[in-house]
Amino acid sequence: MQVAQPLIRYLLPLTAIFLVTILASIALTRYALKNDSRAGVVPPSGAIRDFWGQFFDKPDEELRIVYADTNFALWQDMSGKDLNLGDYLSHTYLQIPDDKLREVATRRSTSPADLSISVRLATLTGEFGGRISPQSARNTDAEFFQQRNVIVIGSHRSNPWVEVFEPNLNFAVEQDLHSGAPLFRNRSPQPHEASVYAIPEMLDAKGDEQREFTSYGLVALLRGCDGHALVVLAEGLNMQATQAAGDIVTDPQRLDTLLHAIGHRSGTNVAPFEALIQLTSLPGGYANPEVIAFRVRPPEPCKVR
Repeated sequence: MQVAQPLIRYLLPLTAIFLVTILASIALTRYALKNDSRAGVVPPSGAIRDFWGQFFDKPDEELRIVYADTNFALWQDMSGKDLNLGDYLSHTYLQIPDDKLREVATRRSTSPADLSISVRLATLTGEFGGRISPQSARNTDAEFFQQRNVIVIGSHRSNPWVEVFEPNLNFAVEQDLHSGAPLFRNRSPQPHEASVYAIPEMLDAKGDEQREFTSYGLVALLRGCDGHALVVLAEGLNMQATQAAGDIVTDPQRLDTLLHAIGHRSGTNVAPFEALIQLTSLPGGYANPEVIAFRVRPPEPCKVR
């Protein structure tokens, strides 16, 4: 696959700015929340309490955030290669003769959706009297997931750590072998469910992000790698869908709608689940997010190899 040179020149500096912005915003938010906590913390109620309260059952509990490496996804689009977590950790893709690909690979950046979600999570964490530890996917290792509550933002194409949890998921991100279009594979379709939920290919390169179309995201609550901690996945087939997934788990009204759709009993801790979200992707935003399929899952821990 090829990406137009003007697009590359535009994306590289812009995504670098996003990375600086996300780190600065989170640092400022953490400082403000720390000062506010001295006056006492009143934990949220309702759906937010049922979902997030179990993450903060001890004082000063830590929530770790792994945000996406968008240049890793861009590198794969430009090279036409599909890499996995092993390739990512080995860093072999950084050692290539192509100067343009190497420049893309070495830059560290994330998306506006990850920025927005991380700041919302920082605010929410402060309301529970907890603290956040944000980390780039590129700086993360297996130990980061051990005995810690974690939220992972992005699909495995931009955040390869999602691959650790995908064996336990019914809805997993893949690419169409012919068109390259991203899709969610429904591994065990139920009545009235499709086996594939896809969007147009090469959205950024072809300008499809500037028109209206149907997209999909996933919200999942899973057991962590030690069997005790909790993990949240917020991923989408494009940036707007990832934003929708993150908004749903941090907005009280949207989270209440989600929990009602999956049959959650109010006033209890939310059990592990995964929910496929359909939405209308718009230029610069999204509309009409709704749960179209879900699975309530047994509490199976992940397996970090």
